Amino acid sequence: MNWADITNFVMLYLTGNAYTVFSRMSTEDKKNWEKIRKALIDSFEMAPYKAFTLAVSLQAVPGTNLDAHFGQVERLMSIVGDRWKTCLFLRSLPESIRAKLLCEDLSDTEAVKNKARVIMDDIGTRMLAVPSSSVGRRVAYCYCCGATDNLM
Repeated sequence: MNWADITNFVMLYLTGNAYTVFSRMSTEDKKNWEKIRKALIDSFEMAPYKAFTLAVSLQAVPGTNLDAHFGQVERLMSIVGDRWKTCLFLRSLPESIRAKLLCEDLSDTEAVKNKARVIMDDIGTRMLAVPSSSVGRRVAYCYCCGATDNLM
């Protein structure tokens, strides 16, 4: 997986998660802008990190170079925030709700950066580089999903 694949993966996960949250709301709650806003922003806050963790576990990022990857995570969060504002799910919402939601600042803030760093640190602690006896290369093992991947 490259970073474009991960961005798409996160985008799909995020859109699906937001749709699920919205569809589970009662008819009365769907008429209340504040409840919609809170539900969608709450779904936005955690979904990118969950999706990113899943995506990263598929490609086994070495835990020794988290700072280099953190810059990419920051860019990813910013891209996801921008794309989320223009996704099909948002376009399907009523105009009045969409206009209010698009005014929300969901861009890359200091809080988002801190959350991303916590996730990256967590991923780093879950990745263990062990020697591979068969090939002589290091292999990353992910404790989240059990996946392994050769490290160059």
